[in-house]
Amino acid sequence: MEAIKILIVLFLAGYFARNWERLRDLREKRLVPRRLRWINIPRLSHVLPVMCAVAFALVLFFVLKDLGPALVTGFLFLAMFWIARGRAGLAVLGITLLAAGVTIGYRLGTPHTVVERIDMWLSPWDNNVHGGNQLAHSLWAFATGGTFGSGPGWGDPAMIPAGNNDLILPAIGEELGFAGVAAVFVLLGYLVHRALRIARRCGNEYGLFLSLGLATLIAFEMLLISGGVLGAIPLSGVVSPFLSSGNTAMLANFLIVGILLAISNHSRRDEVDEPFRRPVRSLEIALGVCVAALLSMAAYYQIVRDRDYLARDTKVFEDDGVKRAQHNPRLNSLAHEIRRGNIFDRNGVLLATSDWNELERRRADYAKLGVDIDKTCSRLDNRHYPFGAAAVHLLGDWRTGDNFHATNSSLIEHDSNSKLQGFANYAELVPLVRYRHHPGNADIAKLMARDRNITASIDIRLQLRVAKALEDRLAKAHKENGAAVVIDPKSGDVLALVSEPGPKDGTATPDDLLDRARYALYPPGSTFKLVTAMAALRKDPALTNQAYVCERLPDGRAGARIPGVHKPIRDDVGDSAHGRLAMERAITVSCNAYFAQLGVFSVGPKALSDTAKLLDIPAGSIAELQATMPFASYGQGPVLVSPFKMARVAATIAAGGMMPQGRWVIDSSNSRVDAPRQILTPDAAVFLAHAMRLVVLEGTGRRAMNGETVSVAGKTGTAQLDEGMPHAWFAGFAPYDGDRSKSIAFAVVVEHGGYGGTLAAPIARSIVDAAAELGLIGASQP
Repeated sequence: MEAIKILIVLFLAGYFARNWERLRDLREKRLVPRRLRWINIPRLSHVLPVMCAVAFALVLFFVLKDLGPALVTGFLFLAMFWIARGRAGLAVLGITLLAAGVTIGYRLGTPHTVVERIDMWLSPWDNNVHGGNQLAHSLWAFATGGTFGSGPGWGDPAMIPAGNNDLILPAIGEELGFAGVAAVFVLLGYLVHRALRIARRCGNEYGLFLSLGLATLIAFEMLLISGGVLGAIPLSGVVSPFLSSGNTAMLANFLIVGILLAISNHSRRDEVDEPFRRPVRSLEIALGVCVAALLSMAAYYQIVRDRDYLARDTKVFEDDGVKRAQHNPRLNSLAHEIRRGNIFDRNGVLLATSDWNELERRRADYAKLGVDIDKTCSRLDNRHYPFGAAAVHLLGDWRTGDNFHATNSSLIEHDSNSKLQGFANYAELVPLVRYRHHPGNADIAKLMARDRNITASIDIRLQLRVAKALEDRLAKAHKENGAAVVIDPKSGDVLALVSEPGPKDGTATPDDLLDRARYALYPPGSTFKLVTAMAALRKDPALTNQAYVCERLPDGRAGARIPGVHKPIRDDVGDSAHGRLAMERAITVSCNAYFAQLGVFSVGPKALSDTAKLLDIPAGSIAELQATMPFASYGQGPVLVSPFKMARVAATIAAGGMMPQGRWVIDSSNSRVDAPRQILTPDAAVFLAHAMRLVVLEGTGRRAMNGETVSVAGKTGTAQLDEGMPHAWFAGFAPYDGDRSKSIAFAVVVEHGGYGGTLAAPIARSIVDAAAELGLIGASQP
């Protein structure tokens, strides 16, 4: 193709050398009325070459399916025609027709390659072309170079598609900056200027047009490819003179220089130069304007907005056919050089790492915890989780990114990503990208030295014990789903966070990934009576003595009837009528009738709603509560709660009425930093704590906790459902009467587990025993 271009120039030079005078002097008279001859319309025979040239260029455009050859050939002819005729009118018309032909082809969707390149040009950052990020790569490279570039050899031309030919100028711009791009334009501009000077000084018309054609060939090739990589025009398959790789192109370029040198040896004739001086100068100015425009665009990308374009993302279709955001690969490269930080539990046990050697150093410690790292981890993975599914609902999995963007998850790998990766976002890396390969770069050294480790609040020893207790009890009861949460009542530190089921054997369904402990919402059943009691005590502390009657109903069940409520309030099947009782006894025996009456007659929907909001528990609107107040008061109706929030209710009572926010990260990266919120007075908290202790000693939790050496205070719950068995609940804290400086609060739920005292309470007992054995609970008073 390069040789053909030179042959075309030789042909056109001969044609115009013989015909330039006729093109200037003869006018069309036969087809133009006498009154319009002043318009100076050229003869039809002279217009035909323009039409044929445009037609030839368009044929190339459609046959070769590329803009490059068509544009170079068309512009070359039109420029020489302009000089030969001395006027630019027909040349401008030819350019207009050429652009119109390309536009029509684009609208018709043919040729496909050109249509895609125009789409990329119209929308370089988000188009529907597979692999349509070439222009984005070009602009990233220019922006990376800035004013003076990364330095020779310090760039990444391999990251640029076709960086050795079509996109060679961006590669130069990356390593040499705007200064290098400007130097390229100046050098090639000087070559074109000298070629045009040779054309004006040659001794005959043929030499003039030959020099002119070779000069414009170099100029147009450089302008077209430069305009394409800078986004001024669509990309075209044109080589960059003296820059693109390829033996044929380089030989052709040197042949052009040799021809120009040979022409320059001929003696000058002023009479040859005179007719062409003005149009040649006009052409030179037009080319200079184009160069200035392209340099302005390069300055915009490399100096004015370099950081913006460095950090800008493009959207491209990937192999799976999904369009995703793609970062500047230089930013990805720098980010990958920063090893992701480790995640530790509160005692320094390594929970997640990207360095296998870190696991090897702790192999013996893992063995003591019953973990074989060769079975739970693979050396080939880029992230290792020695405790596998036991911690996945808290940590997440960086390798898969499962549930990272779900609204019902809080995964440390995602939420603490900024600290783990060592930077907040890619914009923070932008100032470092340009010189990232330079040895001894102080800014890079500072970035690498940042603390990237995270300390989680959990105690992995307790986490494993709680997970085992929950899994074993579920299997024994032939149940599948459940959750348990253990927190420190004072600090709000989450000590254990377990959800069942979890991922098994490397596979995970959405149900396996659901964090039931923090984000699954359940009707709380009788555990919500604690919230109703809180609302009553916040409204009037004297309501501790308010008594209501639980009697035998006509159907034999214990309960009560409330005026205006058609459905009677019933206690559990088998419960005897509790008679007249006050709040403490009602909590102990979990009397639905008492709390329904307390809610309706003493608390009211607004007070209950306000208290639920303070505890961050969704209880429905006041109107919904009003309609279901008798039932909502003992945990049915619109009330929904997660195990984490129910554990926080128990923690509030254990901590003297102060509700901790709760946190699962305990280092400086923790975002949950709200101070504990006062819900109850200390006296009210002491009252409820005593009532919860009586639940274990005398009430619905007595059987499960019988013989427990640690003093436990708790509340059972049996959440009735429209279908299936009720959910089983137990929420509480320990120790009740021991050293409260070391204590835990907890909540357990088993989906469709039946009575809370039958299945959830035994799991809670196992949790208390495990915490006591691990020294997490202070000694109880005898």
